[in-house]
Amino acid sequence: MTASAHAVPARRPVLVDAILPRAGAMSDVVLVLAGAALVALLAQVTIPLPIVPITGQTLGVLVVGAALGARRGAAALTTYMLAGLAGLPVFAGFTGTIAAVATPSFGFILGFIPAAFLAGWFAERTGDRRPWLAMVGFVA
Repeated sequence: MTASAHAVPARRPVLVDAILPRAGAMSDVVLVLAGAALVALLAQVTIPLPIVPITGQTLGVLVVGAALGARRGAAALTTYMLAGLAGLPVFAGFTGTIAAVATPSFGFILGFIPAAFLAGWFAERTGDRRPWLAMVGFVA
């Protein structure tokens, strides 16, 4: 058996690559900002519960990761986190401040970055094109 038999499948185009041709770094910046804005919008869809509410952020993380790919997805969620910490009202309930670090739900925001990367990684390897593989990737 050769080394290539165990190689990881190559990165394939994700949804935005199929819709928009890669124009360069500026298009990546716009896509990252759009991904962060989508998560910020979905963060406002909230089911209030004690301590940590259920929000639409989780859906946004998976959609952004799968649609943008691993690197751009993780960059979008990093941008989202930094925007909230800088004071922009992007977190659930239109909140955003450095004090968010002390809240119980900030761990979720930190976890969104690797989650988006992982969703994008699966999408880049066509894991999102087969229902059972998509479920495994998104659950991971």
